[in-house]
Amino acid sequence: MLGAIKYNLAHLLDFSGRDARQTFWFYVLFVFLVNMAIGFAFVIPFMGNLMSDLVSAGPIDDPAVIESMMADRMGEMTESMLWMGLGTTVLNAGLLAAAFTRRLHDSDLSGWWGLLPLGLQLATSWYMTTRIDELRALMVQMMNKTADPQAALAAQSQYTTQSLIGWVGIIAFVILAVRKSSQGPNRFAEEPVRF
Repeated sequence: MLGAIKYNLAHLLDFSGRDARQTFWFYVLFVFLVNMAIGFAFVIPFMGNLMSDLVSAGPIDDPAVIESMMADRMGEMTESMLWMGLGTTVLNAGLLAAAFTRRLHDSDLSGWWGLLPLGLQLATSWYMTTRIDELRALMVQMMNKTADPQAALAAQSQYTTQSLIGWVGIIAFVILAVRKSSQGPNRFAEEPVRF
């Protein structure tokens, strides 16, 4: 596993050749774990700050005040998470582009097929970041229970549809990456390196 990670990190800009499935998926696991660590590094301090604000406010008898404080912080978190999502999408694209291209080459497909999942992911992330203010306001309204239920449901449905487009990109990525390796040399290179 470490060999696959080292190999892919050393070949971040090498779009030629082939990667075996095992080599590729060990590297994808590594990238996934890096994403999880980034997520935890973001969420844990945020939740700690939220709890710290509630404790430092002292005893509050009115649950509406607590809900309002939490709604404001959750709105901030929503905005930050959307920007972080765009950043991790771009980071993942950079870390996986060459490895995914080599994996496609191994199954005798052109690397240009990699633009399909990448385009869907980037389009979804970009769309969601253009709606940050709307999403933040909706989050605050829903937490404060001041949102019009019909409008909130319509907005949530719209954002869910956009999120599903991003999932289509992930599914396309998986389908393309699990394809069988072509036997022997193919038009892209000799047998891939295996770890």
